[in-house]
Amino acid sequence: MALLLMALYNINVDELTGDRKVLLAEKRRRNAIGWVLGVAAIAARTVVAFGPSASLYLAGSTLWLLLFAFITWNELRAVLKEKEVTREVISLSICVYLLFG
Repeated sequence: MALLLMALYNINVDELTGDRKVLLAEKRRRNAIGWVLGVAAIAARTVVAFGPSASLYLAGSTLWLLLFAFITWNELRAVLKEKEVTREVISLSICVYLLFG
């Protein structure tokens, strides 16, 4: 979980193409959405431990799916917006490939 959220923080705004103010606003929004999804997914898993039911399993699985999809989408967008190809871009593209799997 921590690694997934750190992936959002590692997207450096200075290396992306576009208006800096817009990129900073996107980063703040992206981090807030990531934390909300992460806390909700952990809370759902904790609630399932105390009172397991089919609907809670479905809700928890959906939250984890949304979290993984959100992080994968944002990493893919960061790879596509990079100004130049560096070692970090290549490693980020490999991470996106692995998250798709």
